[in-house]
Amino acid sequence: MNLFLASPTITLLLAVGTVLTVGFMYWLKPPPPTVMVSSSLLWKKLLKQRKKSSFIDKIRWLLSLLLASIIAISLVVASGGPELFSDEVTDIENVSIVIDNSGTMATLTQSGESRWQNALGYAESLIIDSHPSNEVVLLDTGGQITSRLSTNKWEALTKLESLALSFGDAHHFPNLPEREDRTVFISDGVSNVMIPSDVEVVSVFELAENVGITGLAVMPNTDGDPSTLRGLVQITNGSLIPKEVRLRASGLGGANISLSLTVGPGESEIRNLDLTSFQQGPIRTSVTSVRDGLVDDNVAYAVIPSRTRTRVTMVTPGNVYLETAFKAMSQIDLVTVSKEEYDSDDVTDLYVFDRFIPEVVPDAPCLFFLPTELPMLESSSSDSSLEMHPLFKGVSLSDLMVERVASPNFLTDDSQILWGDTETPLLVASDLNYRMIEVGFALDGSNFPLQPAFPIFLRNAVVWMLESDLPQSSGPGQIEIPGMNTTVTDLEGKSVQTNSLDQVTSFEARAPNLYSVNQGENTFWMPINLTNPRVTLVNESKLESASPLDTDGLVDTEFESQADPALWRMLALIAFVLVILEWVTYHRRITV
Repeated sequence: MNLFLASPTITLLLAVGTVLTVGFMYWLKPPPPTVMVSSSLLWKKLLKQRKKSSFIDKIRWLLSLLLASIIAISLVVASGGPELFSDEVTDIENVSIVIDNSGTMATLTQSGESRWQNALGYAESLIIDSHPSNEVVLLDTGGQITSRLSTNKWEALTKLESLALSFGDAHHFPNLPEREDRTVFISDGVSNVMIPSDVEVVSVFELAENVGITGLAVMPNTDGDPSTLRGLVQITNGSLIPKEVRLRASGLGGANISLSLTVGPGESEIRNLDLTSFQQGPIRTSVTSVRDGLVDDNVAYAVIPSRTRTRVTMVTPGNVYLETAFKAMSQIDLVTVSKEEYDSDDVTDLYVFDRFIPEVVPDAPCLFFLPTELPMLESSSSDSSLEMHPLFKGVSLSDLMVERVASPNFLTDDSQILWGDTETPLLVASDLNYRMIEVGFALDGSNFPLQPAFPIFLRNAVVWMLESDLPQSSGPGQIEIPGMNTTVTDLEGKSVQTNSLDQVTSFEARAPNLYSVNQGENTFWMPINLTNPRVTLVNESKLESASPLDTDGLVDTEFESQADPALWRMLALIAFVLVILEWVTYHRRITV
């Protein structure tokens, strides 16, 4: 930072203090040692001759002090970075700089530096070599800098140092203040940012090889048994040539998988991973290849859910269809009781009430098959909006026939009618402390149990009611977690800053990581993955590789020739010359 322009008073005080320090050091000479000699007459004569030349000695001493003071002042003022001011109006050119800080800017170039480092180098050179009176507006596409007010060049450099890459998707060209100045956009052209036509674009794009993980999911095997899990990993090659890739997966207890594959240029491959031997908890998948230009998309995390069995308590006068469907589900322990045997204090994971409504709804997920009271006036078919809810995944209700329905008086303000209307609510869901599903008809008055979709519906209901409201995974960006008093730590054990507002805790995840989220007695994992094909395909740029950057990542010589020489360089040169002069005069016995 230019200390001379930022605070001339401090620079002046430093210079005065330096001169006083040098003068004090010259004055603070140790006294000459006292030497006892045999003849005092001889030494008295020598001392008398020494006094005759005291005026010349003072001149020498002052000359040495002057040289030392000038050297010290030159170095102090030069350290402040002063510049030569010009009165030419044409030298003053205000500039607005917008830097693309999207994820692909982290791609390495052939020089070993990333596109981001080259962009920062160009922006820094553009700011430093501009006129001292220039006004600078510095912004980024990720929204890290919110102020659009113009600042001087040195404050702009401070803002530039605070910028970092942002791997989220929310990148856009910022709104610039209305003024006549030069506008420069520095980017690799890969991000989907709309660039105004009147903007000067500087490209830092350079072709690179890259392979990354663009998809990761953990799910039951094709047999539907949740005790046997598989992982689906999608690997994408963003290079222009085929790549040999090594895929690895590791989990708790030393479980690991390793396999090799070849991915064509611009293509994606999906691999199945058998996770049967993996324990509950996080797993880490990674890909490695030769000359990979972007390391942030090489790793992705997932969490293997608990394989514990689910206890389902069904209160019913007897229902063969429900008992058969639940017993056919793996990982389900079904307990059937009558309404006389029902005890709300029993510990269970999920309740199923068949044609029975308890006086007090238990604090647990509940599935109700309500008792019917009214005849069904007209048949209802499935609506296209049903496909949006997880309960209807793989479920078709087009052939469903219902004879009698429940009275709509069970509806509340929190009820969400998924199928039917307020007069004939056939399927209602609510999501308060616990999730609840209410089926507005009895199974014995419909053909629903005979439909192939019936067991699928029950499986969807169990999964939806038992799943957590907490996010399972996310991409980089602002992460929101329901609840207060939440602490977050990253994979290295470092605490992450969080903000709490309206029963929601949020934190910023700028890069892929595996976070541990603690809420009192509950702790869970939060994978943040960069599984984004737009980032992995680092060569899909709308800009050309040619740019005004030289091999050092600085501006071209044409631009550098327009900059005036900085005053601090001249002061440093003066100090260097005077040091040599002081050395010569000292050894020639001129200043001593």
